Amino acid sequence: MKLSKREKILIIISGVLLVCFLIYNFILSPQITRLNQLKAENLKLEKDTTDSKDSINSIKTLEKNIESKTTEIAQSTDKLFPQLKQNEIILLLDRFINDSNITIEGINFSDIELKPIEYSQRDISEKEDTRFRNIVNQYNNIVKYNKDLVEESDNDQNNEEDNSNSEEEIKVENLSATMVYSGDYFEMIDFLSLIDNYDKSIIIRGLTIIENEGRVTGNILLDFYGIPKFEDLEDDFVNTPSEDRKGKDNPFQIQ
Repeated sequence: MKLSKREKILIIISGVLLVCFLIYNFILSPQITRLNQLKAENLKLEKDTTDSKDSINSIKTLEKNIESKTTEIAQSTDKLFPQLKQNEIILLLDRFINDSNITIEGINFSDIELKPIEYSQRDISEKEDTRFRNIVNQYNNIVKYNKDLVEESDNDQNNEEDNSNSEEEIKVENLSATMVYSGDYFEMIDFLSLIDNYDKSIIIRGLTIIENEGRVTGNILLDFYGIPKFEDLEDDFVNTPSEDRKGKDNPFQIQ
């Protein structure tokens, strides 16, 4: 059968279209689909990379904030003991006793309890001193804290229910030690100076001095405050206190 020129052209065109169809459906279309998938995956990877960079930057910022807060906490709690332990308090007091040569007749410890504290700016006005308080302030310069601060903490604890709408109170561990002492005046001064010069705050909340034939006896009430610290902030509980002695001549010495 002889085909006309027109039919030959149609057959050629049909063949070309068939080849194009086969190439597109079996070669180009899968490649285009794969290319689109790769583009989507690339976009996802770019987003993941951006998110990772943001996360890394956030972690670095968080680490800086943690370091800053850790330093702030360390500075704020530097004068406080770590978690209070009675046996370590005893060892510390034993060092003070041995270094000052004072005689301790007995020590009575309170239970360790949590007490609220309040940080506020206080104007401490000088009150009329008794004879022995004047001696302590003049010769020892050891009473750094106003007794009202401790009493205020006790009152705050009793009035906690009345302040339910106020900010949550900050609480620290508290341990009190009452010591019955005897010795000469300078031994007592040395003991108080060792407490005063220690790098942790030990509050001398009460002090009685009774003179008897050139020697002094009485009671010393000490308050210890502690707060558990992070492991990397833990410090040596028993550090070396300063050996500088404050004071002048013995006021009880017979001239």
